[in-house]
Amino acid sequence: SKQIQADAARDAAIAQIIITTETATNLNITKRIKIIMCSTTSTLDINFKKIEDDLFTMLKVQALAVDANAVVGVTISFVETYSASAGVGSFKNFRIIACGTAVVISDTKLP
Repeated sequence: SKQIQADAARDAAIAQIIITTETATNLNITKRIKIIMCSTTSTLDINFKKIEDDLFTMLKVQALAVDANAVVGVTISFVETYSASAGVGSFKNFRIIACGTAVVISDTKLP
C-alpha cells in the first residue's frame, strides 16, 4: 500500500541522518537549522545502548522534520529527577537529555 511505502521511505530517510558528537571542521555544513533536543526517563538500571538508540532515533526524526541531514555537536546529559530509599535499597529516576544542532551538509559521507 501507499502508506507502507511512505513509512518505508521515511524510515530509510531517518536511517541516513548522521549523528555525531563532534562539530567536525571537515563537514561541509551548508545550513544550520536549529538546536533540537529530546529526552526520556529511566531508572538506575538503565540499558545504555537502548537509551542511546532511542534518543538518537528521536533526534533523527526531529532532524528529518526540519529538513536536516545531520545532527552535530550532540551531547547527552543525565539529570536525577527522583530518589527514594526503601528498606535496604534505594531507587533513583533519571531524565536523559540529548541535544545537538540540526544541519544540512552537502556530502553525507563522514571521513
